[in-house]
Amino acid sequence: MLLRVSIIVGVMSVFPATAIAQAELRVPLAAGMYRLEGKCLELKDSISDMLGQCEDHFGIDATDPKLPNFIVFTRPGKGWMFWSMRAKKISADGKRAEYSLKYFTDVTLGSTYDFDGECILDMGDKIRIECRARRGRKIIRSAIFESQGTFVFSRAGESAGENSPTAQ
Repeated sequence: MLLRVSIIVGVMSVFPATAIAQAELRVPLAAGMYRLEGKCLELKDSISDMLGQCEDHFGIDATDPKLPNFIVFTRPGKGWMFWSMRAKKISADGKRAEYSLKYFTDVTLGSTYDFDGECILDMGDKIRIECRARRGRKIIRSAIFESQGTFVFSRAGESAGENSPTAQ
């Protein structure tokens, strides 16, 4: 699992910036990989604020569109991955979804943890992603990212940006 995360983080951190698109996203997402451009608003571990290490892009691995995984890039080739276990809530219009977490991977440390938590994907006027990994009630890792909607999309076997996620 850690090797897969390392490969995903490495590949997504070097997507070409020229293949950028904007489209209205809805849940379930089209199968593929998303790299959203925007701003990290929060990045914390259990003892420190790590906002200064956060990159200006965020990833969504929607290989399984019903269970997307969420990737925070902390520096080239490094990051955190929040693994979805199930969808808890999805709005009727498909613009907001909350997912329960199964695992959390810290690529920097090379470790995967069995943490509870949730990721909320809100695709209103802006795209906002909030992920929190917990051990009991204590928040171990948290990330909040916001995008104006600019993203790079790639399906397996295709180069980034060739297909619009809305053209299914």
